[in-house]
Amino acid sequence: MPNLSTSSWWKGILLAGVVFRLLQYASLQSLWHDEAALVLNVIEKGLSQMASPLDRHQVAPLFWLYIEKLMVMLLGPTELVLRFFPFVASLLALLLFGQWSRSSLQPHGALGAVAFFAFSDRLIWHGAEAKPYSTDVLVAVLILSLGWTAIRNRSRVRFFWVTLGASVLFWFSFPAVFSFGAVTLTFLFREPSFFRRFFGAAALCLPAVLSLILLLSVPSATARDPALLDYWAKGFPPWDLSFFLWFFRNSLGVFDYVSEPVGICVAVLYALGIIQFFRQEDRALGWLLLLPLLLTLIAAGFGAYPWKGSRITLFLAPPILFSCGEGARILLGQARESKWRCALAATLVVLPLLLCAGQGAFRMVAPRTRHHLRPVASILRTEVQTSDSILVLCPDEFRYYWSLRDSSLPEPDVVLIYGVRGGDLSPDLRAQLLGANRLWVVTSGKPLHESSSHRSLLETIEESHEKVRGIIGKTAGAILFVRNNAG
Repeated sequence: MPNLSTSSWWKGILLAGVVFRLLQYASLQSLWHDEAALVLNVIEKGLSQMASPLDRHQVAPLFWLYIEKLMVMLLGPTELVLRFFPFVASLLALLLFGQWSRSSLQPHGALGAVAFFAFSDRLIWHGAEAKPYSTDVLVAVLILSLGWTAIRNRSRVRFFWVTLGASVLFWFSFPAVFSFGAVTLTFLFREPSFFRRFFGAAALCLPAVLSLILLLSVPSATARDPALLDYWAKGFPPWDLSFFLWFFRNSLGVFDYVSEPVGICVAVLYALGIIQFFRQEDRALGWLLLLPLLLTLIAAGFGAYPWKGSRITLFLAPPILFSCGEGARILLGQARESKWRCALAATLVVLPLLLCAGQGAFRMVAPRTRHHLRPVASILRTEVQTSDSILVLCPDEFRYYWSLRDSSLPEPDVVLIYGVRGGDLSPDLRAQLLGANRLWVVTSGKPLHESSSHRSLLETIEESHEKVRGIIGKTAGAILFVRNNAG
């Protein structure tokens, strides 16, 4: 059992992680474009339409969509409502991960694992976002922790309950299949005989197999959007000599995304932890923590799931950081043996944890912001005049804040022109812009004048219009152009 000092540290770290997540959620950041695109599907589609392929190049688990839709129907489409379920999922993931690490690792290993998890900037940020990434993490923690209980006790009854749970969790998280695959393979190969392995224990997976077959019949789960495939193309391996460079770069990216900016340290600690688990007589925990990554990599080889540092591989955070905690314990335990080992422990464990904790503390006063369009849209509503034209370069975010977030507000009598982000001007769009007397240009992300993709658009507008007003925020803005008298 951990002593009082270790227990106090463990509780303090968990509390800090909860506070960091709560403050990010309460900061009420504006929806960014990918988040808004999914939210528009939730708001505009009925429950019966959620099983159909989503619009705006989006994909999300069906039961996750149902919960979001029910929340909107009951409480309205505000940011706090839309992000509430992901926020709760992030808190549960933190608490359950803490309990799992405390029950399965030695005290200092559990402290290290929980600290990296609690202070992960990506886990904090995605925990306050209306996307299913924090749910992916929660599902991974549930399956791996409950699966480890069944594996450690060699209990078929517990494994069957994990199978039943996974058959439901697949509908909340697509990558749950990798966590369940890791649990299943680890459990099956601990069976003492071939017959018991493949004709006994494997039969317990039947509920999960049937659930996957049913899931594959849902159009929204199997739709292959060409735009998404193109966006994730770098997550699939090239089958030539550049494979090794791709593997190194993308694998490092996976670790870096989980614990930016100390991904290289986390990768080393993860490897040390895996080695330590494999040095034990029972290597089951090592396999359980290694297989989710291997299965995801294999899926990338078949073009089924990307392998790269991104939000859709955030579900790998639990196995990575769990093993990372064990690696940290090993280094800290050897720190007193020599000066260079002490320096190594400080470099790979102490300094990264301090950096992550400091980053979390900084976010308490400066929450992470993507595209903060809400204040710009609010000011714009008060300044537009009848028949003004508004060129919208962030259509999904703008539609949410202009029309859907608060339907009680009257919609101004203006001409809305939706341009394609980074696209070329069509002849009709060019004529419409040049013919407008008062033209607002609304964008998010980089300011209009700093965006290379919009530079030609700005030059076209300035041929016949003069800039007279700007509503400029840090990550969003609106500029008013008035047509020249000569034009």
